[in-house]
Amino acid sequence: MDASVEFVEGSAGTTVTGGDLQVVDVDSEEIERAQVTITNCLDGTGEFLAPEKGKMPAGLQVSYSEKDCRLDISGSRNLADYRLALNAIVYHNSKEEPNLTTCKIEIVVNDGALDSAAVFSAVRVKLVNDLPVIHSKMYITTFIEDHDSVPAIADDLSISDNDDKNISAAFVILAPTFDGDLEGLSVSTQASVDSKFEREANSFKLTLTGMASIKDYTSILQSIKYTNSRNDPTEQARTVTLVVRDAHGGSSSKGVAKAISTVNVRAHNDAPHLTTSAEQLSSIPEDYPRSEERRVGKECRSRWS
Repeated sequence: MDASVEFVEGSAGTTVTGGDLQVVDVDSEEIERAQVTITNCLDGTGEFLAPEKGKMPAGLQVSYSEKDCRLDISGSRNLADYRLALNAIVYHNSKEEPNLTTCKIEIVVNDGALDSAAVFSAVRVKLVNDLPVIHSKMYITTFIEDHDSVPAIADDLSISDNDDKNISAAFVILAPTFDGDLEGLSVSTQASVDSKFEREANSFKLTLTGMASIKDYTSILQSIKYTNSRNDPTEQARTVTLVVRDAHGGSSSKGVAKAISTVNVRAHNDAPHLTTSAEQLSSIPEDYPRSEERRVGKECRSRWS
C-alpha cells in the first residue's frame, strides 16, 4: 500500500495510512514490532507522529524519537491488532505556515525474524490563510461644533497577521450619520493606497485599496479624522467600524466589521446677532401727516424691539 493523504494547517492531524493499511504474514499470526518514520522531517519538533487517542490496542507500547522522527510500536500481538495500531497513527504539524513539501512516511513491521518491505504514505500539506486581527480598545472622542476635526481612530490601533506582512484593503464605516454632506471622514493616504468616499442614507464609507505593509496601513488608519461643518450639528453618537483584508483575501473577523470608536458630537450656543435691511425701514416725507408718522414710528419701534 502506498497511500496519499492531506494534512490541513491548524487541524488536529491526519491518519498516515488513510485507514486502509492491511497487515499480512503467510506463515506467522503475530507481529513483534513496527516502525513509522517521517523520512523528510522539515518542521522540527512541531512535526511528529502519535497514536490517535483511545485507538491503540491493549498490550502494545508506543514510543517516539524526536531526533529520528520515528514512532516505534512494540509487543507481540496478532495481525489484526497491528493493523488497528498502524491505522491509528496520526501525522501532526503545529508549525505556523508549515513546509509545503510533501511529507514522506515509511512503515515497516517485523515478525520477530524479518522486516517487511516498506510501504509509504505521502502527506500533502495544505496551508490555511490566517485572518488578520484588529487590536484596539474602544476609543471615545468628542467633536465640538466649529472646532477642528478630531481623530476617529485611536493611536494605539494595531493589526496582526500570522502569515501575511501586507494588507490589501480596509473598510471604515461611520454610522449612523445625521448631518448629510456636512459630516464625514478624511484620511491621509500613501502612494500605493487609494481612497474612495461613499455616502449612503445613514452612513459614510471610506474604502482604502492597494497593497501596503501592515505598518503603513496602521499609520493611514490612524490618520483618519471626523469632521462636521453643520451649524448646530445633531448631538447623537456615531460609531466607527473597521474591516481589513490581507494579501490573500482574508478579512478580519471573517468580514464582520469591528466597532473601534465612538464619536460624540456637541453643539454650542451661538450668540445672537443683529441685521439691518433698507427694505425694512420706512422713509417719512416732510409733509407726511402726523398720524401716519406716529404709525410708522410705532412700526419701526416694534421691528427693533
